[in-house]
Amino acid sequence: MEFPSDIDYYFRHIIRQEVGIISRNVVQQNGVETNGVNGLAHNHSRLHLRMVVTNGKKILSLHKNPPPEQEGLHNFDDENPEPAESSGGNPPESVESLRLTKVSKRLITLTFDTPLVDGPPIERFNLYEVTAEGSKIIAENDAPEFQVNIVDTNKVKEFTVTAWNRMGESNPMYPSFKVIMRDRRGGQCLVKGVSSARNLLRDDGEVVSELTPLIEFQSEIVEIAIGESCLALFSDGRVAQWGLTATMNEETKEPEVIASDPFHIFEYQNFTVPVITNKVCVGEDFCAIITIEGRVYTWGLNIYGQLGHGDTELRLSPTIVAAFSTQRTFITDIVLGPNHCMALTDKGKVYSWGEDQGQFGEPILDNSGSIINYQSVGAHQFVPRYQDRVLNNYKVVKISTGSSHHFALTEEGFLYGWGSNKEFQLGWELPDDILNITVPERLKLPSEVKKVVDVVCGGRHTIAKIKKQDESEELWSWGDSRMKQCGQIPNESYAKPNRINVSEGLALKAVSFAAGHSSTIVVDDQNKLHFFGKQPTTAIGSGYSWINLPQGQQVRQISTAELSFAIVLNLSLIHI
Repeated sequence: MEFPSDIDYYFRHIIRQEVGIISRNVVQQNGVETNGVNGLAHNHSRLHLRMVVTNGKKILSLHKNPPPEQEGLHNFDDENPEPAESSGGNPPESVESLRLTKVSKRLITLTFDTPLVDGPPIERFNLYEVTAEGSKIIAENDAPEFQVNIVDTNKVKEFTVTAWNRMGESNPMYPSFKVIMRDRRGGQCLVKGVSSARNLLRDDGEVVSELTPLIEFQSEIVEIAIGESCLALFSDGRVAQWGLTATMNEETKEPEVIASDPFHIFEYQNFTVPVITNKVCVGEDFCAIITIEGRVYTWGLNIYGQLGHGDTELRLSPTIVAAFSTQRTFITDIVLGPNHCMALTDKGKVYSWGEDQGQFGEPILDNSGSIINYQSVGAHQFVPRYQDRVLNNYKVVKISTGSSHHFALTEEGFLYGWGSNKEFQLGWELPDDILNITVPERLKLPSEVKKVVDVVCGGRHTIAKIKKQDESEELWSWGDSRMKQCGQIPNESYAKPNRINVSEGLALKAVSFAAGHSSTIVVDDQNKLHFFGKQPTTAIGSGYSWINLPQGQQVRQISTAELSFAIVLNLSLIHI
């Protein structure tokens, strides 16, 4: 049998029953065996299923008559077929407006609008998962809704939906829809420190001297972002906000900042479309979230353009960042500094915007092309800017930012830093006249280091987990340590990365870690929490302390503020 050159697979199904199921004929082309798919047949009709592979995606179309260029192909079992009826119209239009309406643990509910038809009515919808190898059908339904169980969390999944009419005609598999599902098992939230702007849900200045449950909630907490403004993400994708909150004064009609009790931000703002959140972040006076669909919402003060909307106007409610409003730029992570943002895409590309902290600029070159200095553009960025220099050659897997410095970790384990180096927070000993690096530079590490595994930025210091050549892992630090936040002795600024020691010769085996403005928190493999730097129960104390965490409960997240911190364990409830 000869196949047209533009068709990779061609299926022909002979139907000889009133209503039945299409037979599963198998056709081989170029050594690849492909099965036909099930579909409804019409009375005494001959259906032809064609699969075209374009750019790695398989597109299925089912016809009552073979396409014109295929007429004359030999029938498998009928020399005198009856002429097939016309469908009397065109296949359905593309399925669009795909959206997520609910999420529970690993189960998401996907809905969409029924496409327009100019012909026979739609009888079913097929859901396909799109992978690098092609597209495979994973579900079908007669209603415009699917429930999808995401097994692999923290991985971007891509889907597409087709509509089929009763004549077996379908639309192209376009557009596709991306989603990333994180582990949504919640936990207990414990806090310690000095309450500021009611961020610990206590009066200002009240000291919480022991790790204490934040409050009893009715939904499980997945993640918390604590500062003077606070956000909590629940297992059902909702978000609560409390602490310093921008609002509108009903009498003066002017914006103001107040200390508020918890409220569900999207329900309070009467959003008509459900917003299912994957991550929450807070800056100095603004907030940001990432949705399960890879989109970014920001709100709060906007003096430096840190909201990314192209202006400096205050936003009282979450507003989508237009640069990331389509899935062409799918955001998987976002980190906030005091007045700036960084975002990471699923392709490993980095964007930044907001207050200029040395991260926007160009290198100064000599006649030979060597870098002799750096100059800042001296302007804030009101919309996300792609960090195309240097990092364009790598896939970045982790980003972090401090008060004025930034790091990006590549999948090879290389660590690139840029921004301020006044306290050696970039890990470089530079000439006195070079205080900022505006283009990412790779951190030089000793030969004993095989790769960097993880990194977090404090206010003016940096913590990284490294893997040595013998495959052992250690926690290293560098930068400002005047409050002992680097966990090293003596207390000074460290220009080069060094190992963090609990005591002489005893390295930390870190399971999780975080860095605040002047502090570092590490949870080790014995479920012990180590605290370095500015102590959370006093405004002037600094040093080292540790506490034992509840046995049998794993730390899933740590968040730090100036004088307080929060940890999320497994099994927590919030009540609002």
